[in-house]
Amino acid sequence: MRIIEAALQAFGEQGYDGAMTRDIARGAGVQQPLINYHFGSKEGLWRAAVAHLFTLLSARVAETLPRVQSLDAREAFALVLRRFVHFNAEFPELTRLMIKETTARSTRLDWLVEQHVRPTFEAVLALIRKAQARGSLRGIDPASAYYLFMGAATGVFVMAPAYELLTGIDPFSPERRDAYADAVVALFLPEQSDGSKKRLPAGELRLM
Repeated sequence: MRIIEAALQAFGEQGYDGAMTRDIARGAGVQQPLINYHFGSKEGLWRAAVAHLFTLLSARVAETLPRVQSLDAREAFALVLRRFVHFNAEFPELTRLMIKETTARSTRLDWLVEQHVRPTFEAVLALIRKAQARGSLRGIDPASAYYLFMGAATGVFVMAPAYELLTGIDPFSPERRDAYADAVVALFLPEQSDGSKKRLPAGELRLM
């Protein structure tokens, strides 16, 4: 786990090409040959690090499903928005790594999309379409809504140092995570912006 954590930090900050296995090994407090022993290569380590993050995300989604199934389409989408904001606050490495990999076509990107991103993309698009059928997000192409949603849910945590310098606020604090989740829901579902209608308790929101 120490190797995976060090790899996520390195790949997220420096990208695949910039990250060096010797530096990852040093950050994990292990010898470099141990990386080759466990992961076979630098790309094997990268894939294991990506899979680790998406396994965590899948587990949170599985925890959320029973609650989502008991809600109508609009409320379900609001819950997913909130949970995803909290997940990104807890694991900002996911978006940092994605930004590094998704700006240019590569075999790694092909693998990443087919193995991990596409299932999430299709599931979120289904929620968006259901919400649109109930009157929310009208006039927005579902794929465009997906990317708007992703940017809104992740941006402040990816750019946390700049945000803190500009505002003097730590975006990772529990209170700020809740407030930011509220803001994202208000942006996409403005009729609930005052949080007065069926708002879930903050403690439940942080389950993700």
